[in-house]
Amino acid sequence: MLNFTLLTLIPAALHAQRKTLVQPMITNTRDLDNVVNFNKSGCGKCPTGMSCDGTCCMYPTNETIGQLNYIIYNHCDAIKDLHFKFEVTKELTADYDNEVSNCNASKVVKKLSTTEGIVIQFNCFSKDAPNALIQYIFDVSGTTITPHIQYAGGTRDKVDHDWLQSYTNAFGLTLSKANSLAKGYILEVELSSDSKGYVDGATFTVTEPGGKKYTQKAPKSGLFKLRISEFQTNIVSTNGHYVHFQKGGEGTLTYSSSGAMCVEGGNYEHCATALGDYNGGTCETSNASYGKLSTCCTKDGDSFHQSMTVK
Repeated sequence: MLNFTLLTLIPAALHAQRKTLVQPMITNTRDLDNVVNFNKSGCGKCPTGMSCDGTCCMYPTNETIGQLNYIIYNHCDAIKDLHFKFEVTKELTADYDNEVSNCNASKVVKKLSTTEGIVIQFNCFSKDAPNALIQYIFDVSGTTITPHIQYAGGTRDKVDHDWLQSYTNAFGLTLSKANSLAKGYILEVELSSDSKGYVDGATFTVTEPGGKKYTQKAPKSGLFKLRISEFQTNIVSTNGHYVHFQKGGEGTLTYSSSGAMCVEGGNYEHCATALGDYNGGTCETSNASYGKLSTCCTKDGDSFHQSMTVK
């Protein structure tokens, strides 16, 4: 079992160092059968280890909340030109954090009167980064939003490719309410891919409720060459905390790709794990819950949709 503590590239004079703690969850692997017709029209014959959940074959999935959301994949092939979008449909506000033990929200070490804010983690996995959880992050802290790419666990070239835009108001916008996203905010990550599926660009965009857009592009130094095999979104905290969001917050998660995608389900990434790669997830958690995906599989260029609610 591995336990990674990862530092972000933040000048100490600007902001206290923020960490994303990542801890593996499940280590066993499962056989991925070459079953090509499942999830086409109902479950059909599910691959070994999967079961029929409604109309979708997927690996067993616990309650989809906090650090546990559906994992999406392309039958272990590279997911090209991946686009992530989170639209706030009812105000989302971080109320307070808890320090917890062993990444478990129910094991509270200390209840805090403050919060680190909202951290939207678009988490990806790849056989090209054997020890990494590739995190494309929007850090909503105080009245600012900061884009961040973190290779939690490190890349095989042993070079630090983490990219963090300065905490001195990276997008040049100021939120009207601290640690809160008002209805109408849209946060997007657009990953471009080359002809072989390797990520060669990452663009972070924030759109205000009035429609004004702010964009930041990651430099080449922040892009380790990799193909994404699976991904999962977690709306959580930082520093290994549990964050309690005020009740009533809602949003919509949307994913699209130039190729097909399917619900993998599960609580860990079977493709990367089967290849002997990273087999963990984020340690941060929250009371944000996630709805069912809009379909089992998409066609090339289509989108998945998923609700996010705080009850």
